[in-house]
Amino acid sequence: MPKHYTDQNTFVAAVERLKRDMEQLGVLNVAMESLGLDEAEVRRQIDDVPAPEALAADDYVQAWIPVDSAKQLADLDGQAEEVTHADGVTLAQASAAAVAIQRRREQIVKSVADKQDREKRLAAQRVYRVVAVFTESEGELVRRVLGTRPAEMILDLCRRYDKEFS
Repeated sequence: MPKHYTDQNTFVAAVERLKRDMEQLGVLNVAMESLGLDEAEVRRQIDDVPAPEALAADDYVQAWIPVDSAKQLADLDGQAEEVTHADGVTLAQASAAAVAIQRRREQIVKSVADKQDREKRLAAQRVYRVVAVFTESEGELVRRVLGTRPAEMILDLCRRYDKEFS
């Protein structure tokens, strides 16, 4: 890769633009023959649309918003947070113990300089996440059963189940 390209993706994109330009000028076949390139592979590269261009749209979609999940978990502070989106409702809540672990993780990141020691300590302070998606009618039932503290209720239901069936 030439030095003036900052990364491999930029270089590949430039080569693909060059191939398209050569095709428009009518010299691509000569270049392919001179370089011994396979026509099917070159055709695939020319016709291939880069992912960002293929996925670009005028509509703004919530799924593309990056989220700092650690901060989000700590911000919940044990309280349920409900957010309404165009395609439905998201309800998030962390158990009190999970919030405490997340706070300890933040302190470890801030206070432990040695990378290996920090990774070892963080590995001992992990959380478990559950993501469940329901239809609107199923969601109404789930909301009724789990109430305003879904993480705590799921934990309670699991403890009861485990006690009864183990």
